[in-house]
Amino acid sequence: MDHCRLRSVLLKLENRLSNGDRQRFHFFLGDDVPRRVRDDATLHGTLAVIDCLFDQDKINERDFTYLIDAFEEIECFNAAHLLREYQQELQLQGLNQSAQSLGSILLPGTRRILPDLLDDQDRDEAIEETDAITLNKFICETASWNDDQDVNATPSYKTKNCRPSSFPWTYIFVTLFMFTALIAVGTLASVLIWKINQISLYEEKLNALYNQNREILSKKLGKTFGGNHGGSFDDSLTDKFTFYHYLNGMQGTPHGEVLSYIRFSYSSLHNENNTIMSPIHGLNDLSKHSQSFMLAKDERIIAVHVYVNKHTDVVNDPSNDLNIITGLQFFTTLRRSSPIFGEASGERFVEEFHGASLGYATGKYGPFLNQLQFVWYQA
Repeated sequence: MDHCRLRSVLLKLENRLSNGDRQRFHFFLGDDVPRRVRDDATLHGTLAVIDCLFDQDKINERDFTYLIDAFEEIECFNAAHLLREYQQELQLQGLNQSAQSLGSILLPGTRRILPDLLDDQDRDEAIEETDAITLNKFICETASWNDDQDVNATPSYKTKNCRPSSFPWTYIFVTLFMFTALIAVGTLASVLIWKINQISLYEEKLNALYNQNREILSKKLGKTFGGNHGGSFDDSLTDKFTFYHYLNGMQGTPHGEVLSYIRFSYSSLHNENNTIMSPIHGLNDLSKHSQSFMLAKDERIIAVHVYVNKHTDVVNDPSNDLNIITGLQFFTTLRRSSPIFGEASGERFVEEFHGASLGYATGKYGPFLNQLQFVWYQA
């Protein structure tokens, strides 16, 4: 039943994945699954990927931490949260079964031992008689010592002729056993309470982190500038790019020349020094000079000017005029502006959103920068 239950949870999870989530998930798994399965980013392909993970025993009915880690790494917190909830449910079931097992061991044992102790009273009396002789000897000596100390005092212990008397060893054995059982049950209860509190605290922190990420960094897609030709790029797929990275600089063709390439850098909200570079978008002629612009700490880009013009692609069709990006300029929260990358020629577009800062860029390129679309983070 655990196997069917996990698959049911995974089907619910599938409904929460976008096409982009599937592509990032398949890409993240890499060589852990065959490429022919990994390249199919449809619902059928994702189910086949998960089946491969079952077959390789990377996940099973009781342990699917591999999936949780994968979804957290690609910033798909909704899916990771669903699996965490099911994992906590399994842990609570395990603790409850442990408590029931301990109870089933202790209680029947108590029922068996108590009658044996009471039925063997006669057998124990022989042992008690021997032990009582030693005990009474001590009592007599104590009473004699008290009489010597105060002849008018009544001895605290008095035994006629210091004869052996019976002592309740059975009662002591039963009491010790029950006391030990109570300690064991109390310890287990304390562990259960501590574990439940830990799970609640972890779930609370996870929910807080999920809500914080969802509220602070909600995405907003900007307008698509330029034409629809060339190879595609998406900087959010850059190696080590996370949900916390934002665009904090760029390097490209200097002002006054044809914009042949642009390259963006990204810094993390968690670590300003953790900067990664995107691939070069366009055709970079290393023999030419380039210019760059970098943000300061806590500085963000809040507006972009995009220049778009027609360009004749002589190689394919001289009569076909294609839109390309001819120039770019960026404006920041510190009222700074970058130099213009490329030429300020053609039609100028201004893009900005109230309360939003620039997150990352996507688009298309060939020998030139053919298309740009920016993704903004709404605070």
